[in-house]
Amino acid sequence: MWSTDSDVTTITNMSKHIFLYTLDSGVGGVAQNNHLIMCTLARLGYQVTCVQPPAYDDRVISFQKQLGIQHLWVEAKNKNNSRGFDVESWQPTLTNSSPKPGLIICSNTHPFANFAVQQIAIQLGIPYIVIENLVVPDMALRFVEYLDELSHHYIQAKSVIAVSYDDLGLLHKLFKLPKNKGKVIYNGRPVEYFTPCDFGVRDRLRQSLNIPTDAVVCFTAARIELRKGYQYQLEAIKQLMFSPVWNQLYFVWAGGGIFEPQLEIEIRQAVEQLGITDKVIFLGNRSDVSDWLNAADIFVFPSQLEGMPLCVMEAMAKGLPVIASAVSGIPEELGNTGKLLPDPNVDPQATVKELVATIQEWVINPQKRQSIRKACKQRAEQMFREEQSMKQVMEVIERNIYAD
Repeated sequence: MWSTDSDVTTITNMSKHIFLYTLDSGVGGVAQNNHLIMCTLARLGYQVTCVQPPAYDDRVISFQKQLGIQHLWVEAKNKNNSRGFDVESWQPTLTNSSPKPGLIICSNTHPFANFAVQQIAIQLGIPYIVIENLVVPDMALRFVEYLDELSHHYIQAKSVIAVSYDDLGLLHKLFKLPKNKGKVIYNGRPVEYFTPCDFGVRDRLRQSLNIPTDAVVCFTAARIELRKGYQYQLEAIKQLMFSPVWNQLYFVWAGGGIFEPQLEIEIRQAVEQLGITDKVIFLGNRSDVSDWLNAADIFVFPSQLEGMPLCVMEAMAKGLPVIASAVSGIPEELGNTGKLLPDPNVDPQATVKELVATIQEWVINPQKRQSIRKACKQRAEQMFREEQSMKQVMEVIERNIYAD
């Protein structure tokens, strides 16, 4: 059905209702991937209902509604329980649904995120697939008493999708996913990230921040959280301030501390105390990251833990040379392009040291930046296009959906 837009396909699909469950309230990469999946399904003619906590971005919700996507907002009733285990909150969304959905998509922010939903689906005989967007190893120990039942959930699932081979390996090793189950589908990004650099946008955005045209801009697009590694960038900046390349350098950060506001306050205060507020610029949360990538020269992302970060894909697609830590799915993204930093969970000082050295080298050698830029873009075009990712996801869905 993916390959055709015929009326016959649409009429057939309209009789099939899909529920997508998520704990992401609309502020992360999981939300972006959910949006892509739901919009693709809606355009193929499926009825789609998203079940989630109250969302933040009204513009995205409005766009989804225009495509006919419905929404059920669920507040946790049991405040003392992890939301993923809160049967009381999630059960009415299915037991009160008539007719029952032909398929449930459990889009997880961690392996236990839709634990209760999977329990209910099994009880009601509703088929479901699981998409594991982020595998947090520590959770296997935190919820060890639930691992056997989680394994049963995986067995009952029609399909289990991981976003990286690293995550799939962790699911097999730590979360009792059966060895014969699980497949990897890389996320993809929309076409606007693959367009050539728009130098008009580049000049306009730089002028808005008083950044010279010949400066080297290190850009990061990620929420300000401890695991995203802004603290390592700050330590690198302290060292780069004494480097000959400092006059050429600017750091632009797109993202806010919505979940860790105190960390954002502390980092902003540190930048102010260093007297470099003109060189380290906080943009806050942005919906126009694809534009800001035009204004950048290097993408920096020394994260501690990821699934398969969309921000790295987006930077590669735009043709930015990427410096990122060798954690989670990032080595799979970069391959032999870009620069992988030592794991900051193992040796944070080595992470900072390599970050400083790489930035200095790439500032001094623009030809090397250009070579890496081309390699990153070529890899992204081969591996991370939206249509490629959605084709694979839709094939899994269409194999497993039941007619209402």
